[in-house]
Amino acid sequence: QKNSRLRHRLRFAINGILAAFKSEASLRFQVLASAGLMFFCILFRPSAIWCAIFAAMATLVISLELVNSAFE
Repeated sequence: QKNSRLRHRLRFAINGILAAFKSEASLRFQVLASAGLMFFCILFRPSAIWCAIFAAMATLVISLELVNSAFE
C-alpha cells in the first residue's frame, strides 16, 4: 500500500476515520465539542490567537482520540 495511488490511500484513511466515528462515542462527543468551540468563536469573536489555540487543541484532542481508537 505504500506505493499505491494517493486517491486509494486517502480513501483508506477516510474509511478508517468514518469507522472510528461510527464506533466510538467519545470521538463523536469530541467532534461535537469542537464544533461548539468553532461556533463560540464565530458568535463571540474572541481574538484570533484564542481561536487558533482552540482550533489547535481541538485538532490535537481529535487526533489523539483517533490514535486511541487505532490502538483499541
